[in-house]
Amino acid sequence: MSKYLNSLPAYRTDFCDITDLSDNKADVSAFMSAVLNGQSAELRHTAQLPAIRMPLGFPVLFMQKGNEEQLVAPLFLWEVEVTEAGVNRIIRYNGKPAKVNSELVHYLTGQYGESFDWLRQSPQNLSENQLKTLCIQLSEKLELLDIDYEEEIRTLPNNALLYAWSKGKGRIHWSGLLGDFGQAVKDYVSFSYSPSPSAPIVQESSPVSPPPEPSTSQVPKKSNLSPICEHHFSGMETDPLQTAALRDINTQADMLFYGSAGTGKTYTLVAALTNLLTNKRRALVVAKNETDLKKIKRQIEQQGLAELALTIKEPFYNKNDFATGLRNHYNAGKNNYEQNNEVQILLNKNKRQTNVLNEGHKALNRHIFGDSTWSGAVGHFLHNHADQERELLDSQLSVRGYQFKYDEYQQLDKDLMKCSELYETLNTLNHPLEALNPDIFQRYEDMEEARQSTVGHIETLSNEAKALYHEHIGMIESYGRHLYNHYQSHYELTQTHAQDLHDAISDNATEYGEDFKDTGTFKNTRLRLAGLFSKQKRQLLDRKKQLQDEFELLKKQHAKTGYFNFSFGETGDFESTERQLEDYQEALNDWKKGIPRLVGASVQNLNAGTAYAQIGYQEKLKTVGSDYKDFISKVNDIALFEEFFNSDDDTLLKRKKYLEILLDKLEILQYNVRDFDIFYQWKRHWTGLGENSQRLVKAMTRVRPSNWKAAFESWYFHHLLNREYVPSLPHNNAVFDDYTEEQNTLKAQLPNKVKADWFNIRNQEISLLKQQNSGMFNDLFVKKATASQSSSLDRLFEDRFELLLSVYPLILATPEVVNKLLPDRPGAFDLVAFENAHELSYEESKKALRQSDRRWIMAAPNLSTSDSLPNYVEQKGFRKYELNTPYSAIQISMAPRISAAEKDRLFVQTSLFADEIAKIIGKDFPSGQIKKQQMIDDIPVELVVRPAGNNKPVAILCDSFFTSSPAAAYSWERQRRTALTKQGYKIYDCWSVNWWKEPEAETEKLIDFLKI
Repeated sequence: MSKYLNSLPAYRTDFCDITDLSDNKADVSAFMSAVLNGQSAELRHTAQLPAIRMPLGFPVLFMQKGNEEQLVAPLFLWEVEVTEAGVNRIIRYNGKPAKVNSELVHYLTGQYGESFDWLRQSPQNLSENQLKTLCIQLSEKLELLDIDYEEEIRTLPNNALLYAWSKGKGRIHWSGLLGDFGQAVKDYVSFSYSPSPSAPIVQESSPVSPPPEPSTSQVPKKSNLSPICEHHFSGMETDPLQTAALRDINTQADMLFYGSAGTGKTYTLVAALTNLLTNKRRALVVAKNETDLKKIKRQIEQQGLAELALTIKEPFYNKNDFATGLRNHYNAGKNNYEQNNEVQILLNKNKRQTNVLNEGHKALNRHIFGDSTWSGAVGHFLHNHADQERELLDSQLSVRGYQFKYDEYQQLDKDLMKCSELYETLNTLNHPLEALNPDIFQRYEDMEEARQSTVGHIETLSNEAKALYHEHIGMIESYGRHLYNHYQSHYELTQTHAQDLHDAISDNATEYGEDFKDTGTFKNTRLRLAGLFSKQKRQLLDRKKQLQDEFELLKKQHAKTGYFNFSFGETGDFESTERQLEDYQEALNDWKKGIPRLVGASVQNLNAGTAYAQIGYQEKLKTVGSDYKDFISKVNDIALFEEFFNSDDDTLLKRKKYLEILLDKLEILQYNVRDFDIFYQWKRHWTGLGENSQRLVKAMTRVRPSNWKAAFESWYFHHLLNREYVPSLPHNNAVFDDYTEEQNTLKAQLPNKVKADWFNIRNQEISLLKQQNSGMFNDLFVKKATASQSSSLDRLFEDRFELLLSVYPLILATPEVVNKLLPDRPGAFDLVAFENAHELSYEESKKALRQSDRRWIMAAPNLSTSDSLPNYVEQKGFRKYELNTPYSAIQISMAPRISAAEKDRLFVQTSLFADEIAKIIGKDFPSGQIKKQQMIDDIPVELVVRPAGNNKPVAILCDSFFTSSPAAAYSWERQRRTALTKQGYKIYDCWSVNWWKEPEAETEKLIDFLKI
């Protein structure tokens, strides 16, 4: 089954262009970007798609399939789901991988005789870059035109462009199709496109059944139809509402126009009919009486297009006269009217200029900030414009994360003003109570309860911290004192021992002389032998041994304590021992000098593991350490502070320092708790703020602008406008001036071109008749009136209706004629219009309604009966227009007075921008010289300045026609400017995009102009 071939919305009702689902192209582009990257996404829209799973095809291949056939097929398919959400629909993509269009691969393989299965090997999770690479490869393989892709998804091309492509090499278009493909297509579907204005025809060989005719019991509502007009130029002057209606005929199916006599219903209809004829489109106009038809016919004649309109009267027309008219048309067309290339060039240029102006109108009227358009948003920006303060805020505040939407602005503004009020009362963000745990302000709903709890915790922790702090100080002092005394005692004992030993050696050397000094083995052996006989010798020997033992004991004691480094050498006599004792005493004295430093180092690293065991502090230190950990745990459990306190410090001095910091924090809190009540209000507000509001307030407290609101709005609206800026925003009158210069030339030459176009079309149809049915051709266009000719005329309506419509593309008839004479051909006309429809019933209009997908109902208000056509179609949801707007005031013969409500509505979009300009120039001109929202002979003007002296009054037009009308009606704008000039006014244009970019320079230029 070829479900995904020839799936073009222009020829199928069950497909749609994805760009038609949202007015915001950026939303569609973001959705498609997510799909192409395999990311879940949603797109909200109002199109009446069925709530089912369906494929989304992208991009689309357009190429010639046969002599006159064209292939239209997506390359890849993603499954999406349409769900209902109230009046809206949501297209939801859940990240499922893409599938290649197998039917297309099969077709290309058969058509070109080589395999295209490499497309099937493409990765399921396509990225945008991978997809573009595949498209380029396929384009080169098929020798297509350059691949047509942009960063954003594009609207499907119109029929004329498709026809042009079918005559060339084809193209891959960066467009998306959405629809229930599988429900309507059973096999390969082909269609042919003819450059004639007839509707596209499905070939007879196609197995697809023609679309069902609308039920006679109802009129279905249609919308989002494919465009039928290449341009909207009709040669008639139209006001903004009429221009909007002419624009909507291109895409809107059904429209209902209400308006009293003289409000321009018929004029609007004739402008639409003229525009359709210039675009080679056909229309049927139905009216209850021939008087209304004659009125329309006369206005068509005034446009120079009378030959294209046929009024069919009741009873049936004079066939001889009608046959004569056909022959005249045929003879006039024999020369095949030459196309006027100059007019076509003007039309093309006009279309480009119109597109530029329409894009400008669209850009300025797009709601970018709640109900505010670009002009209104610039007004907001100017209201509190402050470059210096905005730049200060820019230095502290990133735009990342801000959406710059109306709802966000309202919330930020509300939060900021409340914070500003509290901040002025109390320097909240830098207040010492910021150290408190924010949970306190959420935990307690009652402010007094929160305050009492906080005060109680501060007092409890302060007392316990002080006690523990004092305990640490006492322990450090006690340990240091004991360690110092221990070192000092060791010094004294060791010093005495060494000195006594030194003195004893000296005294014995004096007493015993040379016998004492020598401590060698031989000498001592002699002394022991001598001691057998001499008591003195025995005493000397004992004294030497005793001193040697004392010296060895000193050495052992030093080695045991190891308080300082000293190495004892070998001793051969007491002289060397004396020298070592002297060196040892010198080292001992040096150590003694460093005792305070040694005690300090020991205290610095003091804990239960590093304390000297000799002084017995280990258990005490363990107890103090345990008390410290318990206290820190208690501080964290109470959660008075936002900070979490770490109890891993392993020395008494670090713990003491940490307790000092904690005590400082508690003392600061205890002193500042007097501000608790207002800080409680602030914190309750602050913790309820979103992240962006908190970021904004923090930035404000850093830069300290003189006016928080002014700085915020200048910053916010500058970045809002920067994000919403598009190049199509108008900033001067250049395009408008070029547009107006060529209107009269085009208006004068257009009728001849239109007639030439239609003569060529009808000649083609007549030539086709001559080839296919020479008898009928001779009856109608060669022979004189005969019975066979009358028969041929009847068959003309029945069998050759296309020929009739090529001769007379505009048919005017009563309902009786339509029901009796015209064949029932749904879609035969591009527009069916009903003049004074309040005089028509639905029953007599049913057949005419079926003749087109586009219907215009023109009716007077409050005259419809229950069974009337306007009453019926209004219930069916036709788009409704009220033609009693102030814009018609400038139209010739249309000058209704403007109500106060209409005046307010007229100025609503530019009022804030104009108000700010009035304030700015008010510094140089008294308020009495400046008037806002003025109506000068029913001409709306945003600002009027009447300078003192003989200077002419100045009409200041804010964004010109772009924001004061529902459509950019350039002829109306030209009339407005001409009328103001005739009234003696000078005209000055203020373009909001310029005032946003350079407000000071624009102010200077305007004031200089006003003073001339």
